[in-house]
Amino acid sequence: SDAEGMAIGADGNVHISFEGRHRVDEYTDTQASTTTKAPAHLDLTTNGGLEALAVDASGVLHALPETASGGAFQLLRLAGGSWSTVGAVPSSGGVVPVGADFDAGGALYILERKFSFFMFQSRVRRLTLGAGGILSLETIWQSKLGEYDNLEAVAVIEGEDGTGSLLMVSDDNAMPFQKTQALLLALP
Repeated sequence: SDAEGMAIGADGNVHISFEGRHRVDEYTDTQASTTTKAPAHLDLTTNGGLEALAVDASGVLHALPETASGGAFQLLRLAGGSWSTVGAVPSSGGVVPVGADFDAGGALYILERKFSFFMFQSRVRRLTLGAGGILSLETIWQSKLGEYDNLEAVAVIEGEDGTGSLLMVSDDNAMPFQKTQALLLALP
């Protein structure tokens, strides 16, 4: 299997997304207790599945595929064993979602990546969600091409004093010419 995204719920259950056989498995202990297939209408490519997973404060799992549909990435919500579409994150600049996490206030941070000329470029966008879907979307950070390696994971870290940071980690793909990196970025 090709594990891609991971999110841990408030109940301690772990959600892991897989490509190839596109699905999300929920683990209660060491065994998958629930498997939910990705929505068929997304028409996901073999290496373009549900890459970014995040659990909101109410315990609901959200996912973004690495494959765009109609010029946008569908933001999905998994509740009661079925997927619904929350909204669409417009595709821009050739980047694709690779990681996501919610802050305590309910904002969703999406880590996106672009591969060009054997180098990577990363971007973080912040979404505000409401009852009707996506209310706002803003870019809060972008790296230069080649500045960092393959950043693919993101976690929101919130301090007791109200400050926040994003921890991002790169995947070296077990290649000697790539690097494993960790980047801590203060939130504006």
